[in-house]
Amino acid sequence: MATYTTANREEIRNKFIIKNGVVPHGVDVITWFSFLLRDGARPFRHSAIPERIEGLLFDNGQPDTGRARKNTHRYYCASTGIAHSGRLSEIVCECNEQARGAVADRIVHQYDLILLDEVQDFAGYDFPFINMLAKAGGNIELVGDPRQRTYSTNHNKKNKKYETIFDYARIRMPYAEIDEDSLNISYRCHESALNIANSLYTQYKPLKSGAADHSGHDGIYLIEESKEREYVKRYRPALLRYDARTKIYYDYAPMNMAATKGMTLNHVLIFPTPGIRKWLIDPKAGLASSTRARFYVALTRARYSAAIAVPKNFHMKCPLIPRWTPSEERTLF
Repeated sequence: MATYTTANREEIRNKFIIKNGVVPHGVDVITWFSFLLRDGARPFRHSAIPERIEGLLFDNGQPDTGRARKNTHRYYCASTGIAHSGRLSEIVCECNEQARGAVADRIVHQYDLILLDEVQDFAGYDFPFINMLAKAGGNIELVGDPRQRTYSTNHNKKNKKYETIFDYARIRMPYAEIDEDSLNISYRCHESALNIANSLYTQYKPLKSGAADHSGHDGIYLIEESKEREYVKRYRPALLRYDARTKIYYDYAPMNMAATKGMTLNHVLIFPTPGIRKWLIDPKAGLASSTRARFYVALTRARYSAAIAVPKNFHMKCPLIPRWTPSEERTLF
């Protein structure tokens, strides 16, 4: 089983441990880049990379290779034995071509089932890599939510016209079965938070809530600035911001919204961008795709409550979400 983010890898491992006490023998939970490196790039050498690839330079999917030409060492590697993470799936695909399909054959004979998670973030040569495994007879299942496309494994121009692997599969993998119904229930979030999250992406089928746990403080709330400290003291929510430009001064560290993908948190307090605040007042207002995805992730992390920090009297412009007051708790299911 491979997933993109380290946080989600740990979340999957923890769920195995909670249910079984251990990660079962024969189940390997690793990151996507570890899978590409260990099972794709290392067993077979690329013609332009004579040495063993020992590690990766994580360059946010945008290798700084200057004017280096394809099929040269500098194009793929930052230094001897260190490949650019944004070129890794490209290296694997080319290794497979140079080895006449041996890379894919080795992988599909090594694993009875390949599970790939967070595939909405895959891009570029990731798509043909998955396709080549399928064509080699691999038993592959992909799981992803296009609403949570907060990252990208690379920014290669290859397959740029396809927004996600699902769009690619509809055109280039006609034998693939795409199921949009089986995982359409969230067992983490309560209905009130999902209603707001669903309204961010009206082009998709809305998620339904199957959450059964309650804490006595559940649902979604607006928290005015004057009430923030009391709210934080009472519920100790995870503090979620867009990025480090949002300064938050409390006695524990905030997290960037995108970095929480895959996590389950009891309570969250979201510090919205000006664009998000504008959207809360008027859902028809435009919202950048990256901001929309990050806000969706933030809203859907909470098991119990999702709160949004807002200025005084903001609730008068946003009647769909109740204002939290210390003396009058409202529980929404």
